[in-house]
Amino acid sequence: MKYQAVKSYGVRYSKGDGIVIKGEGTDFNRIVENPDISISSGYNEGNGVHIKDGARFNRIEGNILYNKENGILIEGEGTDSNTVYVGHDNGLAGVAAVDGPKGTVIKLKASREGYANGTAIVLLRNIHSDDSPSAIVQGEFSPPEGKVPSSPCIILEDVSNARISARITGFPTGVLIKGENSRGNDILIEELAGSTTGVHITYKASSNIVRINSGAKDNKLIALIDGEASENTFRLISQGGNENGVIIRNGAKDNLLDRCTFKGETVIIEGDGTSGNRVENSSGMSLLIRDGATNTTIGSLVSGRGNTFSNLPLPFISVQGATTKGVRIIGNRFEGASSEGTRGAIEIENAQDVQIGSDQGAGGNTIIKNPCGILLKKAGKVKILNNLISENRSGIRAEGSSYEVTFQGNKIERNGEFGILIDGNDASKIAIEKNTLSQNGAGIKISGVSDLLISENEIKDSGSDGIRIGYSERGNIERNLITRNKGIGVHISNGSRYISIRSNAIYDNTGKGIAIERGCNGDIPKPFFTSFLASSRRISGGVPSSVPIGSTVEIFGDADDEGQIRLGVASVRAGRNFSTRLSKPLSSGMHLTATVTDPKGNTSEFSTKFKPQTHRPPFIVFTTTRFGNREIHRLFMGELTGTRLTDNPAVDQNPVLSPDHGKIAFVSERSGNPDIWLMGSDGSNLQNLTDNPADDLDPAWSPDGERIAFVSTRDGNPEIFVLDLKSGKLKQLTRTERDVINRHPTWSPDGKRIAFARGSTNGDNFEIFVMNSDGTGSVNITNNTAFDGQPAWSPDGGSIAFVSDRDGNREIYLVNPDGSGIRRLTEEKGEDIDPAWSEDGEILFSSNRDGEFEIYLIDSDGGNLRRVTLSLGINVQPNAGGQ
Repeated sequence: MKYQAVKSYGVRYSKGDGIVIKGEGTDFNRIVENPDISISSGYNEGNGVHIKDGARFNRIEGNILYNKENGILIEGEGTDSNTVYVGHDNGLAGVAAVDGPKGTVIKLKASREGYANGTAIVLLRNIHSDDSPSAIVQGEFSPPEGKVPSSPCIILEDVSNARISARITGFPTGVLIKGENSRGNDILIEELAGSTTGVHITYKASSNIVRINSGAKDNKLIALIDGEASENTFRLISQGGNENGVIIRNGAKDNLLDRCTFKGETVIIEGDGTSGNRVENSSGMSLLIRDGATNTTIGSLVSGRGNTFSNLPLPFISVQGATTKGVRIIGNRFEGASSEGTRGAIEIENAQDVQIGSDQGAGGNTIIKNPCGILLKKAGKVKILNNLISENRSGIRAEGSSYEVTFQGNKIERNGEFGILIDGNDASKIAIEKNTLSQNGAGIKISGVSDLLISENEIKDSGSDGIRIGYSERGNIERNLITRNKGIGVHISNGSRYISIRSNAIYDNTGKGIAIERGCNGDIPKPFFTSFLASSRRISGGVPSSVPIGSTVEIFGDADDEGQIRLGVASVRAGRNFSTRLSKPLSSGMHLTATVTDPKGNTSEFSTKFKPQTHRPPFIVFTTTRFGNREIHRLFMGELTGTRLTDNPAVDQNPVLSPDHGKIAFVSERSGNPDIWLMGSDGSNLQNLTDNPADDLDPAWSPDGERIAFVSTRDGNPEIFVLDLKSGKLKQLTRTERDVINRHPTWSPDGKRIAFARGSTNGDNFEIFVMNSDGTGSVNITNNTAFDGQPAWSPDGGSIAFVSDRDGNREIYLVNPDGSGIRRLTEEKGEDIDPAWSEDGEILFSSNRDGEFEIYLIDSDGGNLRRVTLSLGINVQPNAGGQ
């Protein structure tokens, strides 16, 4: 039958279907509404109208209602292109198209609302089409007043390529799409209101597009995507009044919210297995990502496709849960209504593998005018990359035991309290790299962190400290620009240790460049400078004895007392000294400063600023017991502590400087007995010169620096020998009886004579003798019954200082080389011993006049006495290289 128009007179109370249209060739028939009756097919035990078995192009317009099963059932492959109008109050669906019909068009008359049915108003199940729409649903669906439907309005189950255009009001679920074969459907909802769940996509439904154009309003939930639904796209406009926006959960994957306009609703992405979902180019919502959701992306690397968050209660985005991983927040704008409070625009709590911003494309976020830009709470493996974080009360705050957090490439500026605050409880592995922090209340504040890296940042114009670190350990602050902060450049406090501060440019800060509070960084003391040779740009200095050998000294140039330009680096050598060549000339008006960093990573404050001179400042070497046993120490004039040059359990004593001040000969028992040893004036390059079982004592440099005279018992009694340093040849100068003792040789400035002391083991007193430098022509020049010993020849050759007790106790005397002109230089009740000349003709000596032996300096006329050392222990045997 074809082309029949039937005006139904009402088919009612059939035991089966009311009207059946079936069979191939049953085409183009039309059942029209009869104005004389209210029901075209109703109250039947089966379906009101049943179209099947290949019937096509039929049109059902009558009133189909109150049937026990479906109002209209269209089923079977080949039953295509039928057009029907929805009935109401049927036991199952108003219209059901199932099991293969294609091209069904389902409508509501303009004059009628879609009424409630038992299962759904429209049910589409198991219908598919690859080219044209498998089904088209059009209309405005809403229940009559007083009726509250319990079923969804439209159900798509295992349906592909359907097209729905509708207004839906008052249904528990507006559209339900389910089934793994539900894909490629296009759902356009002009208005969605009053639903418990507006759109529900579930049971592996995929690749569907849902658009809510004119607005969703007054729904408890606009949309729910769950049950492993995947690759679906939502676009919606909210008109407000919705309790929640969209929930994506229970294994839903790779779904997209795109160009959505919310009115303050929350989007929730949650649950184990929920993965790969995205929100792009949307606004007006807040986001909650939690409970195991993974690989969620909020925003886009493509310019203009990020989301906009503004004027909502914070946080805009909250990421929660230890199993929540892989969240990417990229290319968005977060603008708060107020900076009051403490909540973050973005909050990450207990989550892992979160990235905020990106090093690719337009992936950085803009975060402005919030109480806190980003707040981390016990978060792990977080990367914060290339964001603009500005005008917030605080920029970035990390609380609790967050770990493996990287801040890189961000511009953090004009935040009221601080740029970055890590307030950790055992936080670890924090890296802050290549950021610009400017005009913040404070730059970077760190507390309770281990394994910290702050590298290659610009930290400037802060209202207080540039960097402050407390209660932390194991940190590297390196290659940063730290300037113009209204506080300290780098402030180490509250017991922090192993904080290395190296290769930075620190200058023009209001406070110190580096401040190390007591008890921090091992209380490592500052280095000091001793000399600068302008011609070679060679800078030398030292460190106190508590600084380990092998520590690293960095030298800087600065207009004041910080470190603007790094000019060199040197290692602390055995003598607790350092020397290096500046990498470039020092600019006019610049001072030198330095820091020292020990092998554990503790860095000192900047040294006292040093204005380089072209001459080498004078220094002395001497023997001290301040460290326990006798050791060699060096002291530049004006220093208080000096530098320990030897550190050995054996006795090291009797140091003498070479004429060029570059080497020190001394006596050491570290080989088992006293030998003559040699080292650099900085304590480096130790060498045993004599290495003999006999005792070798009292070294003295020849004026040309090529020979050393010394005393040795290798011939039985103490005799004087000379060692040629180039050839290694040894020459014995004195040969005396076995009861004779020869001690303390000292060269004349021309190198032709040697003065020495001679006595005997039988109690005869010591006298001062002078002989030729080849050992001939010995002459006694003192001839006194008292003790006369320890001669020292003056640099001008005119006098020999020596020790004598001829007036009761040991004092310093002078005598001419020919024995004339003896005069007393000191006069004290204490013992004055160990005379030695400075190059400018002053005399150093040791005295216990004030208690312990200390070193003093006096003019050669006995005036201008001053004390040189002030320390615990005994300080004796001074030498300044002048004999």
